[in-house]
Amino acid sequence: MRSLYIIAIFMCFTGIHAKSSTKSFKNSIKKETKEGETKTVSNSIPENKQRRKLQDKMVALVHGPVRSQIFCQSDQQRRGIDGRQRSLQDNIAEELGYQKVKEMNAPMDDTMVKEHLTRTVQSFGLKPGDETTIFAQEGYSYTEGFDKFRLMYANNMLTEYFIKQKIMVCEDEVIAYYNANPIEKEPKYKLKMAFVSVDREKGQKSRGIEKDIERYIQNGSGIDVAWSEPSWLLESDLAENLDFIPKMEKGEIKRQKVVGGFQLYQLENKKPKRLVSLKKRYRDIVETLRKPKFETTYQKHQKSLFDNATIVHI
Repeated sequence: MRSLYIIAIFMCFTGIHAKSSTKSFKNSIKKETKEGETKTVSNSIPENKQRRKLQDKMVALVHGPVRSQIFCQSDQQRRGIDGRQRSLQDNIAEELGYQKVKEMNAPMDDTMVKEHLTRTVQSFGLKPGDETTIFAQEGYSYTEGFDKFRLMYANNMLTEYFIKQKIMVCEDEVIAYYNANPIEKEPKYKLKMAFVSVDREKGQKSRGIEKDIERYIQNGSGIDVAWSEPSWLLESDLAENLDFIPKMEKGEIKRQKVVGGFQLYQLENKKPKRLVSLKKRYRDIVETLRKPKFETTYQKHQKSLFDNATIVHI
C-alpha cells in the first residue's frame, strides 16, 4: 500500500495522467473478509477519462551538493537557448557544473549574469533586449531563458577559470613542438609598377619606346615614369607571366610588353622563404598542446561531478 501511496503522490505532484488502455479499463481490488471470503470491488473509469494521454514524465532525479533537480522527458525534447538539441546527459552535466560553481562560492549574482548576457548579445551584432526574442524563438519565457543562460554562464566560468587555468604547458614542450613542426613563410616581394603607353596615332613606335625604356632602366633618364605605391605580393599571388620576379634583385627594373604599351616592374625589397619565429607561434602552440590535456582534465572533472552526485534514472 505504501508504494501505491507514493505513486499517487508523485502523479499529483507532477500533474501526470496515467495512460489508459484502448480497451475498457477496470480495476479489480480483492479484499479479505473476516470469514476468509474473497470479495471483489470493481472500479470502472468513465469513458471520457480513459483516453487521456501522458503529457510528460520524470526521467531522472539529481541530488547534487547544492540542490536536487528533476528532469522530465520534455527537457530532452526541448532545444537549448542556443538552438542545439540536448541529451539528458548534457542537461545533467550542465546542472552539476552549475552546482559546482555555487558550491565554490564563485561570484555569480543576477547582475553579473545580466551583464554577461548583454555582452554576449552585443557580440553577435544585436542590441540589448533582443535576448527576449531569441528566448521566445526557442519556446522560452524571459525568466526561463535567463535561468538557462545562468547555467551556461556558470559552466563557462568553470571551464575557463577552474579547468583551463590549471592546465600547464612548460616551455620545453613548446620548444620541442616548434622544432618538430616548423611552419615556413612563403617568399614575398615588394614591387612598384608603372605603365608606359605607345600612342600609335601620334606616330609612336614600340621599338622607339622600348629603346627609351631601356635607357631609363640604365640611367633613369629619357622618359617620365609614374610609379605606383610599392606593395607586397606573396609568391603564390604572382601570375604565371610574372615568374621572372623571384629572380630579380633589389632595385632591378624589368619590362614586359602588353597591349597598348609596356608594363614596368621594379623590385624594392624581397623576403625569402623563412621559418615563422617561435615568438609569433608561442601562444598558438600553447593552445595546441593544451587541447589534449584539456580533454583529459575535462573528462576527469566531469566524472568527478557525476561521482559526487546521486542520480536516479526513472
